[in-house]
Amino acid sequence: MIKEKFSLTGSRGIITGASRGLGRGMAEGLAEMGADLVITAKNMDLLEEVSKELRKFGGKIVPFRADAGNDDDVSRLAEAACNVLGGIDFVICNAGIIRRGPAHEHSIKDFDDVFNINVRSVFLLAQKAAQIMITQGHGGSIVITDSIVSVHGSMNVPGYTSSKGAVNSLIRALANDWGQYGIRVNGIGPGFCETDMTEGVRGNSERYRYLSSRMALGRWGRPDDFAGAAVYLVSDASSYVTGTTLYIDGGFLSM
Repeated sequence: MIKEKFSLTGSRGIITGASRGLGRGMAEGLAEMGADLVITAKNMDLLEEVSKELRKFGGKIVPFRADAGNDDDVSRLAEAACNVLGGIDFVICNAGIIRRGPAHEHSIKDFDDVFNINVRSVFLLAQKAAQIMITQGHGGSIVITDSIVSVHGSMNVPGYTSSKGAVNSLIRALANDWGQYGIRVNGIGPGFCETDMTEGVRGNSERYRYLSSRMALGRWGRPDDFAGAAVYLVSDASSYVTGTTLYIDGGFLSM
């Protein structure tokens, strides 16, 4: 019975920022478990490559170019996914950006750009998806990429850190509003991972060594480390889980 609860055969969903990094890792896990997916990012060539890889699992995989910073793109994404998949059962709001620089030099434009992608677009997509789910009448799952910096803090990323703090609170707010419709809202909170987003940090040998020393498992995360969490949170296996963030950090927060 528990095996069936993890199955995503027949489930239909969206995952943003799916062309690389953690989004691609999560998309692969979802596809392997049988989900039909609309995968999105700004680079259509990369999306096409990922789509070809994911189709080996037998599900319907539809690439859709969308700029998470554009409200019209986000709205079209939800509508198009609903039409092409015949409905939406889950959404993973994963697209995000980072701007680096000490707080006293961090520009307002960088701050606003980060909030626009990491918070505003997340809320808009979650809202559009929830409206569809409410109309469908059988609930659903919304998963938002949080971060350990929402509770731990970090250096030289004031816009990013505060945006993830906002996301952390938004998860709980949406869970409370939409629980009555059977819609669960949860977060996945990555620690430090080997992705393009952390390239600058990994290039600083002193900072890299310090962060590595804080990881109980002794290594940085990889995209495939997030597949299981994504499957769990969108499947029936987590049917009584909402309003929380699952931190996947190799034990960083425990040190």
